[in-house]
Amino acid sequence: MASAIAAQREIEFVRLLRNTPAITGIRHLDSAGKERLNVSGVALDAVDSGEDFSETPEFRSARTGKTYYSLVSFRDGSEPYMRLAVAPAEQGAEVTIAEVNLRAIWDVVSRIRAGRAGYAYVVDSLGQLIAHPDISMVLQRRDLSRTAQVESARAPAENGRGTEQSFVVGKGFQGEQVLAVHASLPHLGWIVFIERPLGETLAPLRTKFARSAAVLVLGLLLSVLASVWLARRMVAPRGHVQFRLPASDMWPLCPTFGPGAGHAQSCWWVRAAPGEHARPAGWSRRGDMSSSGSRRRTCG
Repeated sequence: MASAIAAQREIEFVRLLRNTPAITGIRHLDSAGKERLNVSGVALDAVDSGEDFSETPEFRSARTGKTYYSLVSFRDGSEPYMRLAVAPAEQGAEVTIAEVNLRAIWDVVSRIRAGRAGYAYVVDSLGQLIAHPDISMVLQRRDLSRTAQVESARAPAENGRGTEQSFVVGKGFQGEQVLAVHASLPHLGWIVFIERPLGETLAPLRTKFARSAAVLVLGLLLSVLASVWLARRMVAPRGHVQFRLPASDMWPLCPTFGPGAGHAQSCWWVRAAPGEHARPAGWSRRGDMSSSGSRRRTCG
């Protein structure tokens, strides 16, 4: 019975490796932490090797009923890997450990774009870079734990406020100013960042501001020009300006004629345009205030 179960388990493990290329190996441990089956896509398979894993964090954590996620490691310094451990049975007597190649994450991250120059990357729980469009940066095992982006992303969790999305302005990989947003993966302890150059991010706002400022300046200029034009129209000479009042009201200004004189019924004040000397037909010269013709009054 036990041999049949072991054989069936081996078949399932082989099928899983074939259908999921990211999984490179599966190890099954008994309740004592002894290896009973090891199916690998990069090494020789083993059955009942008896290797002891009882003191490993994978076995200890999975025995408590929790899924275990290891830190990211690099095999031969070329590709990132991590281990997952679960207890298939509810009582957690036996533990299955799977080794996962994270290269597929690189492909996903490399396809993420934000604008023309934006990019995405992932850091693990220690702040180590584990995925980036430029694989050479990942292989350098860059430590980003002290950057403004990582510190800002970790601040809510460290303060007990839980995980939340936010943004921060910091320095990019090339030293340029970038606007970064992030999303946390709490089960793994990973943080996914998307960064975009600050100048590119603010370019639409600057364009709109420039257009608004141009419209405002143009409006002010047109208002000033219209005000100047109206002011010149109001003060410019308009030829003869005449005021006609009854002679009884204006007789002190026309001493030649008084009330009841019976000669003039009205008094005219005339301002002549510059250089104008002609008078309307039938008008009298009496009462001129000056001989220059710049201003005169006639009563008639």
